[in-house]
Amino acid sequence: MGKIKIGDIVTRKSHDHDILFKIVRLNPNGHADLKGLHFRLRADAPLHDLIQASPGQTESLAKARERLMTTRKNLSARKSTHLWRPAGQP
Repeated sequence: MGKIKIGDIVTRKSHDHDILFKIVRLNPNGHADLKGLHFRLRADAPLHDLIQASPGQTESLAKARERLMTTRKNLSARKSTHLWRPAGQP
């Protein structure tokens, strides 16, 4: 992996590589502006905290996100098909 540049897909060491980001801007102060690849998220991070993501890592996180979204849909469907009511409702 070479020098980090705009457009690279990266993860953050300090957050245990949990989210994939695309670098949208490199700042002169040694930080990068980041845009979430699979989540609607903006962040910044020091360059020393960023690691370029490998293709396998990209696929693995994409699959994990898909499983999460499927689980959320299933839970939402279950709530609407049962007699689910917010707490305190008769």
